[in-house]
Amino acid sequence: MSQGFSKTTIVGNLGDNPEMRMTQSEKALTKMSVAVNTGFGDHERTDWFDVTVWGAQAEACNKHLHKGSRVLVCGQMRKSTWEDDDGQKHSRWELVAREVVFLDSAPAAQAPVQEDDVPF
Repeated sequence: MSQGFSKTTIVGNLGDNPEMRMTQSEKALTKMSVAVNTGFGDHERTDWFDVTVWGAQAEACNKHLHKGSRVLVCGQMRKSTWEDDDGQKHSRWELVAREVVFLDSAPAAQAPVQEDDVPF
């Protein structure tokens, strides 16, 4: 059986400052929340994406981005599911970034940083 392929691309603004931490294997991991506005007028809506960035790209995002920064993110959607202590099932989607482009016109906006070794 062949394996499928998915790619998601979003353009939006960070809803808060990125949060970076190091994994047990000393790899940088940055979490960001990105708001994407679609439509206009009475039909405008905002969709929120939880974005996970790994490695050197995670460090660059943590260093150069802040609440309100405009970004283009390309990656793969991943669904996480879990069950809480009461037995209630939960799920959420996150966008695991392969490429993050800084779109602000500030000097920090540079060529995209790509991560070839994103753990999947």
